[in-house]
Amino acid sequence: QDDERMMRGELEQLVGDLKEMSITDWLTGLRNRLYLVDRLQGEVDRALRHDRSVALMMVVIESPEAVVSIRGQNGLERALRQLSDVMTGLLRNEDVVCRTGDAEFAMLLPESDAEGAWFVAERIREAAGNLVDTADVPLSIGIASIPEHADSVDTLMQTSEKAVYAAQGEGENKTVISGERTGARPTDGRSGRLRTIDMLVRLLALRDPALAERSRRIAELAVSVGMRLHLDTAELEHLRVAALVHDLGKVGVPDAILHKPGPLDELEWHAIREHRAQGVDLVAGVVPLSVHEAMRSATEGFDGSGHPLGLVGEQIPKLARILQVADAYTAMTESRPFRQSLSPEEALLELRANGGRQFDPVVVDAIINHAETFGVAASSSDDC
Repeated sequence: QDDERMMRGELEQLVGDLKEMSITDWLTGLRNRLYLVDRLQGEVDRALRHDRSVALMMVVIESPEAVVSIRGQNGLERALRQLSDVMTGLLRNEDVVCRTGDAEFAMLLPESDAEGAWFVAERIREAAGNLVDTADVPLSIGIASIPEHADSVDTLMQTSEKAVYAAQGEGENKTVISGERTGARPTDGRSGRLRTIDMLVRLLALRDPALAERSRRIAELAVSVGMRLHLDTAELEHLRVAALVHDLGKVGVPDAILHKPGPLDELEWHAIREHRAQGVDLVAGVVPLSVHEAMRSATEGFDGSGHPLGLVGEQIPKLARILQVADAYTAMTESRPFRQSLSPEEALLELRANGGRQFDPVVVDAIINHAETFGVAASSSDDC
């Protein structure tokens, strides 16, 4: 009887292993096309039932045979593995990336529309361009979403594939969103906007590298908090952009104020606020509206005590509320000439003390929960 139980257990394990192998790509370890079709059905049904969005992105390596001729088969396989790592690194918990062909990947993005998927596509292209094995490998990317472009699994896959073909027809390294009726349209306008944003970030780095690095840290933290608050892909990307450029107005602040080795007086704070407002005006029409609103509202107080509009609570845009907390935490944990930095634990306690006044308490809870995953706790003797 024990032998029979052991054999049954081994058989069940073998069946499980075979099932896992049947839906797993041998080279990258990603799920394969068989898994994608099955998962798509569930996500599409859910999106249609609850009137939500789901996006499908197809990513194709152009001319893989050219890669083989230059680098050999091993070179192509390295590029495929590296690209799979890039895409996996950009996933939220609910996203899925699969290898669906010899040189083709698919990324399934629940709760995201085509615009949100486009931002992810550009980040894939940017990240792949910075790595050795994928730097000179051209990618064509096609995007379609429900309910914008399709109403079933079949039509979603067909429209995303048509978008890839359109991208290939546009030339190397193009991202195309499926057109609702007229085939597909290249995203040149969006690419231009991304280049402009990149120029703004570079301008900040040239003016003050330390300030640009601080903005990068704020962006990283803000996105982590945003993920805890279940922001969708587009919201996360807009939050990242807002954090990267929210201090752009400081480009015009005199060094004597920006690097003053002591607290600022009222006139100096007024200069900071004026230049911050100028920075917000500078990006109007360049960045998405939600980014502009986040930048403009990043100095509001949750209790209405902030500026420039005196907004209260959820009148303050959600991205601004997250940006406020990430900015404050970063400021408190960095050293200044006139004060020592707080420890992470002390900074979290300060955020908690000001939750409901200066900061959204829900966002404060999210950053505390995020910090606890790294062993940092906002606890005091009163909590014990």
